[in-house]
Amino acid sequence: MEAALSALVGWPFGVSAHVYGVDVHSALVCRIVAMLPGAGEVKPFSRPLLARTESGGSIAVASASPDCRCSRPGLLPNLIVIGAMKCGTTALHRYLGLHPDIAMSEPKELNFFFGPERLDARSGASSAGNWHRGVEWYARQFRPAPVRGEASPGYTSPSYPEAAERMARVVPDARLVYAVRDPVERAVSQYLHHRADGAERRPIEEALLDSASQYLARSRYYARLEPYLAKFPRGQIFICAQEDLSLERRTTVRELYRFAGVDDSFWSPSHELRWNVARSAPVSLERALRRRLAVRLSDDAARLQELAGREFTGWRL
Repeated sequence: MEAALSALVGWPFGVSAHVYGVDVHSALVCRIVAMLPGAGEVKPFSRPLLARTESGGSIAVASASPDCRCSRPGLLPNLIVIGAMKCGTTALHRYLGLHPDIAMSEPKELNFFFGPERLDARSGASSAGNWHRGVEWYARQFRPAPVRGEASPGYTSPSYPEAAERMARVVPDARLVYAVRDPVERAVSQYLHHRADGAERRPIEEALLDSASQYLARSRYYARLEPYLAKFPRGQIFICAQEDLSLERRTTVRELYRFAGVDDSFWSPSHELRWNVARSAPVSLERALRRRLAVRLSDDAARLQELAGREFTGWRL
């Protein structure tokens, strides 16, 4: 079968791939894809994707090595929640997934767009992300649906500046949802999260004011969003305030559905459920500490509100 296909298209063998259950080579696959009606242009790319024909079928172009990109991707996501950590991304993932035309990934956090190109086999080091698994692996995480999505807060972590550029290369037409909340409250919530899992032992003031920590860095939402603004049109980015999702859930969910391009009239009793509610006892910050935190975060918050064209209800800065 492989030789016959090669003879058909007159393309030399190259990197291995998989098409309709037949092992062939990815250069050959790209040539075949280009011949199919509605398959679109096939061009060199650093990571292989999927191609979809006009009839709705799909062809997987898979390889561990760079070879080609098919410009009509198949089961890759077209909706991604990029953060921020401790801003209601779990609830967003659940509410989006309730819609019959949206298939959100399980697990929620695929963490695909960061991590090394390949694992260090000699040291056996594990990766913090899944980039090394390749695009074919990523595409397998999504069920067929008009809208396919995932939610990985790590995509706006200061630790992974490569995420935005990689995302723009692989899924340039994806719609991005960025969840935010009162920046000081977010930092406190992250601190409590790390206290609960044993990763943080310092007093709250020492931890939050530590310039080497990520507590305030992750709360500088505009700064975290800048790499995406440089790679994606502003119209492909939806800024969702956790306060809105809590206090005006139906209105906010409808806005999200419209942004995703699905019927915004859909509503389910499950939308009334709350997800991933913090179990830690609330912390009352001393006024002096809150003021110091607000001073460090207020400029960035002002830039985000200007970008969003609105003020965020309940933010105390």
